[in-house]
Parts: sequence; structure tokens; C-alpha cells
Amino acid sequence: MPTAARNKDSNYFYKLYASSTSFDVFARWNFNSVGLALMVESNDPTDVVQYSFDGKTVHGDMTPMMPSEAIVFDNRSQSVVWFRRAEPGKPVLVRIEAWRYES
Repeated sequence: MPTAARNKDSNYFYKLYASSTSFDVFARWNFNSVGLALMVESNDPTDVVQYSFDGKTVHGDMTPMMPSEAIVFDNRSQSVVWFRRAEPGKPVLVRIEAWRYES
């Protein structure tokens, strides 16, 4: 096997801000991966971030300082995830990590 194929990095790391209370294109991430981890980076329990796989329906939320502040999905068939704040407030940092990612 050629060295380049053996050393291909198929992991992904990205951070974005969820600042609106609507699902919009500025807080959206397109992906094609087997595994996906979403984390909210805040120490304020009011910085709840909701996520959606269709940009309309709330499919879940991440609450800082609670077990739901980080969520892992395996074998997702959807290829886009949107984020929004549950309540108005300052932008909240969302961390995204994926494995077996293909761009």
C-alpha cells in the first residue's frame, strides 16, 4: 500500500458560534462521516444550544454543565447539522469532531 494512502487523515475538528435563536446558514455544518461528536463549550447553564438535522425541527439540545453538554452519534445518515441558541444571549461556542470523515 502506498504511504500516502496509509497516512490519510480522516478526522475532522471545527468550532463555530451559535448566536441566533433560528437555524441559519451561519451556524450550519456539512459532513460526510461515520462518527460525529458535538460539544457546547460554556460554563453557563443558560447557554443551551439546540441542533437540527433538517434546519427546521429541534432534534436535541446541549446544556452546559449537564451530561447533555456533549453528544456522540455513530453512523449518521444525515449530512448537515444546524445549531441555534435556545434563548437569546451571547454567542455560544460549539465544538465539532468527526471521524472517518470524507471531504
